[in-house]
Amino acid sequence: MSEPSPDAIFMARARLDEAQDIFCEDCGPALIFALQSGETALSLDMPTLLQCLYLAEKKTAVPKLGAA
Repeated sequence: MSEPSPDAIFMARARLDEAQDIFCEDCGPALIFALQSGETALSLDMPTLLQCLYLAEKKTAVPKLGAA
């Protein structure tokens, strides 16, 4: 099976279905977001979401986040 092109990946936007607090035996409490893109269901954890937000901030796609 061939890998999708970068254009195909960026055009397959996911939508948020729900967010759920879970407890992981290995990592403790976590907030997991359930996403849906066509027939594909996937999840996104809070650390990954924060990494995405960090990159968006570095690329000035979102305002600089402060502790103020």
